[in-house]
Amino acid sequence: THYDASADVFSFSVCVWQIITGQEPYAGVNFFQLIPKIVQEHLRPPISPKDKYATLLTSCWDADPKKRPSFTQVVK
Repeated sequence: THYDASADVFSFSVCVWQIITGQEPYAGVNFFQLIPKIVQEHLRPPISPKDKYATLLTSCWDADPKKRPSFTQVVK
């Protein structure tokens, strides 16, 4: 498929998750299995709905790239 800024938004959200938690987002997952797990199985790092960034992060790593916010929306 065609990649656009929504892929960067996804990556940004995983980086923010890692900064917040201090954990490796996909620990124990073989690198070669990682992309299919993210794309096909919708593997995402765990986040509590009570976390103040949960809504932002989950919207940024939505399985449908068209539903992800733009970086302008993320900043707001």
